[in-house]
Amino acid sequence: MFCVKYEQFFAAIPTVLSQVDGICSDMIKVKFFAKDNKKDFKPKISVFISDQFPMADNFFFGPLMNSPVIMLSEKDAKNHPFQPNRHTVMHGIDVNYGTEENFYKCFSLLTYLSDVLFELEEKEILL
Repeated sequence: MFCVKYEQFFAAIPTVLSQVDGICSDMIKVKFFAKDNKKDFKPKISVFISDQFPMADNFFFGPLMNSPVIMLSEKDAKNHPFQPNRHTVMHGIDVNYGTEENFYKCFSLLTYLSDVLFELEEKEILL
């Protein structure tokens, strides 16, 4: 990958996070980083999955059903200093996020999410 070879992590991470929101918006009309309830910081996708799949507590959907660190408030994110946080990255609060490890964490989220959504689409669960 270009960004890994040239260590362009500060540019790549916000781009990947934008793609996470974009793939959800395109495929299920829900933004990943939109929260259903400001208190629990669960992504709206978890509500979509709960509605579509009542048995969604299985391991396949697990990462989407919990409150991921990447979605925590700025205040709560301080308790998880080794995790990238979307708000602090996108709004310039965290100026040290541009590491290879954080890039791979964000890229893993994008890959997982796209795999889940494309698998559901392929099985004609998403129409």
